[in-house]
Amino acid sequence: MLTSHRDQTKALNFDAAVVVDLQRKIADADFPELRSEYLCASCADQYHHVVTVNVDGRYYTVSADDSAGPEKLSVLIDTLRVLTQDSQ
Repeated sequence: MLTSHRDQTKALNFDAAVVVDLQRKIADADFPELRSEYLCASCADQYHHVVTVNVDGRYYTVSADDSAGPEKLSVLIDTLRVLTQDSQ
């Protein structure tokens, strides 16, 4: 399930290559090691992203502003942003 920035939740079907790419980016982000929140206190007018993934049967949720968080998380968020935009 993907929820867009407009709070629209959709069940989407992806081809195998997209699923493999998402799984790799989730693994690369190393969710068990991420903090639960990455915020930019002095930044304005940014999107705030909340990503929940299931890794080995455990759910991890991380929230991050556009300019906050490690690069490995930003790569995944950018991919999810494109997928939600393409589905509209």
